[in-house]
Amino acid sequence: MDYLKIKDLSFNYGKKNILDNINLNINKGEVISLVGPSGCGKSTLLRAIIGLEQIQSGEIKLNNKVISSKKVNIAVDKRRMGIVFQNPSLFPHITAEDNIFFGIKKKNNKYIYENRKEISKDYLELFDLPDIANKFPHELSGGEQQRVSLIRTLVSQPDIILLDEPFANLDSVIRKRIRTNVIDTLREKKSTVIIVTHDPQEAMELSDKICILNKGKIIENSSTRNIYYEPESLFTADFFGSLNVIECTSSDNNITTPFGKKILDVFSEKSQKAITHFVQESNADSSIFKLYVRPEHLAIVDSGTKDSLEGIVDKITFFGGTSLVYVKITGLSKRFRVNNYGMCNLKVGDSIFIKPSYENMLFFNV
Repeated sequence: MDYLKIKDLSFNYGKKNILDNINLNINKGEVISLVGPSGCGKSTLLRAIIGLEQIQSGEIKLNNKVISSKKVNIAVDKRRMGIVFQNPSLFPHITAEDNIFFGIKKKNNKYIYENRKEISKDYLELFDLPDIANKFPHELSGGEQQRVSLIRTLVSQPDIILLDEPFANLDSVIRKRIRTNVIDTLREKKSTVIIVTHDPQEAMELSDKICILNKGKIIENSSTRNIYYEPESLFTADFFGSLNVIECTSSDNNITTPFGKKILDVFSEKSQKAITHFVQESNADSSIFKLYVRPEHLAIVDSGTKDSLEGIVDKITFFGGTSLVYVKITGLSKRFRVNNYGMCNLKVGDSIFIKPSYENMLFFNV
């Protein structure tokens, strides 16, 4: 049974449509990311879920009970949810530790109340904040304040945790470690988590599923693997990584690419079906279309390798363990991006050969 169920939800600010017919089901203990460009409605959806916005149509159910609809809006403090916004919101007149346990009462949370010193110590160490318990917010950096806000939400043990860009203000050096610690802790507790992020890499690293929004609509909602390797749209594929464009033609069962002519069977089953449907719909003896391939699905190979193209290294961007190699193809006004793993011994001006992985090529009828 779906733990949190959003059905036909729409939301407007005045005459401006922010969310349009949103349908989303989330299982208990699932970690899901809401991803999309600025202004697509991610944060508004989060605010609707927790009850900070009254929806105009549709409904939100928690454990099969309606908590939001046009006529129902259960109070925020009755939903057993916690939210952390991008900008920290601490009480300036009390210490970090008192902020963490603000609102925790003995009659409602006896164990937490009686063990708050030990709990505080454990969480502050987990978040690399071992010495700030007695400091006031003005004595903390923005990143430290944000981590205290995160701890405060986790300590209250809500049924659902909503995170609105919670790691954006953290220094890059500690961001990855902290976000990994947070999600690992929440998974151990089997918490249900909804994360809003602009960062596709963060979404893939932390989530079980990713929900992609654009212009107030859900474009795609699937597992992290499907989103990356089998996206339903060019918008999704492009949002989650670089793409090389390969212009092709199809005649009968043959696909002609710059790398050579291939039969349709070498492509993934999904691409085969999509290309076949496209060709049938075009009603032409020969159809022109585009395939897309990610830099990691192009390989640098030895000269003379079948289905390879020769090119000149035009640019190299170094990332440490990998390098992104830009290759200008001989005889074509085309530049491909290719991942090179490990030590990169190439230099600008080198002549190399590249070959694609046909089964990882993507097709979209756009």
